[in-house]
Amino acid sequence: MGFGTLEAVTQGLGPLGWQSNPSFVERGNLRIGHQVAAIGRRGRPLCTDEAGVRPPLALAHVYDNCCLPHARVRHPLLAPEVTKGRGAAGLGRPCTPAMAAG
Repeated sequence: MGFGTLEAVTQGLGPLGWQSNPSFVERGNLRIGHQVAAIGRRGRPLCTDEAGVRPPLALAHVYDNCCLPHARVRHPLLAPEVTKGRGAAGLGRPCTPAMAAG
């Protein structure tokens, strides 16, 4: 995650061989707009100051990190799953980032 001006983000990502991609930024903005009604509404009556946005935004972050299982974050399985001929063996159980961190 990078914050700041485009030059600062580019300078931070450059040595790693990465570049900024606007589609990832827009995807994050869209997800937050769907989860936080105050940001998603066109009139934005609750977004007039930081106090109206901070609590629902914090709740959205907690939900995303502690309640919502992510497709790419998985607990490894102790034994391979038996699929009975219905596809490949599972790579693990989906879990939340908080569960993966312990």
